[in-house]
Amino acid sequence: MKSCIAVVSIFVLLCQGFFVQELSTNKPDAAFQEMVNKVKRASFQHTLKMLSLMHSNNERNGIYGSLNFLVSFLSTMNAVGKEGKNETLIKLLNFDKFFTSFDEATNVFANPMFQKLLTAKSVVILSKDFEVKSDYKNRFNNSPFHLYLNVDFQTKDDREKDQQVIRNEVLKLNNTAFADEKEMLNNFTLFFELKEEDIFNMFSYSNYTAKFAPSFRFASAKTLEGAFHSQGSQGYASFMNNKREYNYSTTDDLEGIKIPLESGDALTIILPKKNVPFGKVLEKLGYEAIDEILRKMSPKVIDLRIPKFPNSSISTKNSFFGVNGFDNYFSKNVTWKGISDTNGLYLTQLTMANYIRFEEETSIFERRRPPGGRQMRIIVNAEYPFVYFIHTETGICLYGAYVNYF
Repeated sequence: MKSCIAVVSIFVLLCQGFFVQELSTNKPDAAFQEMVNKVKRASFQHTLKMLSLMHSNNERNGIYGSLNFLVSFLSTMNAVGKEGKNETLIKLLNFDKFFTSFDEATNVFANPMFQKLLTAKSVVILSKDFEVKSDYKNRFNNSPFHLYLNVDFQTKDDREKDQQVIRNEVLKLNNTAFADEKEMLNNFTLFFELKEEDIFNMFSYSNYTAKFAPSFRFASAKTLEGAFHSQGSQGYASFMNNKREYNYSTTDDLEGIKIPLESGDALTIILPKKNVPFGKVLEKLGYEAIDEILRKMSPKVIDLRIPKFPNSSISTKNSFFGVNGFDNYFSKNVTWKGISDTNGLYLTQLTMANYIRFEEETSIFERRRPPGGRQMRIIVNAEYPFVYFIHTETGICLYGAYVNYF
């Protein structure tokens, strides 16, 4: 009997040792976790800055594909840069708060672990005056980003021919493109128009399909029309309603609710607690506020009432140079010395097209009692402008957007 007990004890100890070893080997590497934290902060800070600029430019329901654009832009700059000569760019991007050097930033975003985070498609097109080293051509061909070189829109014939090629390539990225998306691309006229003084132009396109996780879906049949208040006026939107357990947190001025997506990413909606000018909402919403909301998330029974997301949200941004504050990021008046062999590199036009498709048409409607019996419910009613983010499990921002108009 004693021998049996001894054998069992040894077996249990071995299992415990194996389990502890498994836990230790599965711990995230400290350097990698530090990288995650840096990218998380940089992606949210950059997104918030761009959303503020969009709002100051009177954009309605602005969408910004943050990580896709950051990776493509940094990689593109790295492709033509001289080693050790790109520090000016990182300061223009306001990344100097998070990365000690341009090389560190590009190494982080080029890491294969982060390449897998790019769930959206992206296209980057460069003007004919932009030269890229051959080794980087191969890199781009094998990445989620498609690089177009020698795009010359100087003549009408060339312009029509090249634009059609680009439309076809973009459509290839999404085999399930919907009619409205195809129509948008076929009628897209905001391609580069090169001028003699232009040196660099850029067009970025990204596509993301957001499906709520099965048990969190809404039923379109349960939508009801309601008032949506924005900037002193009132419009009407179709509101989705559901009552269930969500991850929820609150601060003095804001409240956040997180809805898991089928892809493993999450949609976090951040709303003001009272009707305040939307510009002030964006001012209050710094990275620290977002981080606090995400960290304090806990399961709560929520009675959620939120406007139905449009099936297609297409936002095209073209040339922010007239917007106050944009020079902190890009400026046609600043020469990026050392990036090119000529007189420097100027960004003269930036066009971003972002497409997010939320799916609710085939979703289910659940009103089930959460575990633990009756609980005090929290009512979340998104009838004022709000911000939402699509982010990874680790909190790295993929998309940022605001809803301020219906």
